[in-house]
Amino acid sequence: MKKLAVFLITLVASLGFSVTAMAAPSVPRFVDEVGVVSEDDAQSLIDSLDRYSDELDYDIVIAVVNDIGDKEPLDYADAYFWDNGFGRGDTREGSMLLIDMGGRNWSMFNCGNGDKYMTNDAMDRIEDAFYDDLTNGYYYDCFEKYMSTTVKVMEVVRKKGKYVRPVPFFVLPLAVIIGLFTGGTVTQSWVEKLRNVKFQANALNYTVPNSFTLTRKKDRFLTASISKVRKSSSSSGGGGGHSSSSHGGGRSGGF
Repeated sequence: MKKLAVFLITLVASLGFSVTAMAAPSVPRFVDEVGVVSEDDAQSLIDSLDRYSDELDYDIVIAVVNDIGDKEPLDYADAYFWDNGFGRGDTREGSMLLIDMGGRNWSMFNCGNGDKYMTNDAMDRIEDAFYDDLTNGYYYDCFEKYMSTTVKVMEVVRKKGKYVRPVPFFVLPLAVIIGLFTGGTVTQSWVEKLRNVKFQANALNYTVPNSFTLTRKKDRFLTASISKVRKSSSSSGGGGGHSSSSHGGGRSGGF
């Protein structure tokens, strides 16, 4: 009887831990503190973010705030994502787009393994998708493109284990055609030149008698050239680079 009681207590405690670990985030996956989109559009984004997050087992979050105080955008996004209970699995995988309307800044934050999945190529693709709409004030389109492109990136990750930049379907056939054309043109040029070549017994036909006389020689140092190449940093704080934060990493920029 005592063993049964201990078993039941252990079972209840385990279930309680599982429920706590799987507890829903404390806020919706889309929050608009400023009101840049309508209520209907906001609800549409919430529904889509919930659905994609569940399908991919990867939280995708968007937040529009009015002020982030004295924090850096990436650090604010990190704290927002973590403190509100977002993230899937042991490392709390997920990605978030933060829009700071007060400071006109944005940040893409990737938590846990999400920081490994979201390579610079992946973030380039996502940023290219949403940035123009953000700068032009088309906020709903901006959020929808961030979400849909993040989903496409994660679908590649779930299938291949990492993000691989897609190659346009026409690139390989075009490269083959260009290669064949270039090779054919060069070969034809060589053939044409060889048709006019005749055997020569010596090199006298290619020289002018007494045209070259060496009277003296002297070595002289003329000039030196030093070139400098700027070394790019992987910890750039703006768009186009990557920065680290407490629970992951990402990039930030202005608009």
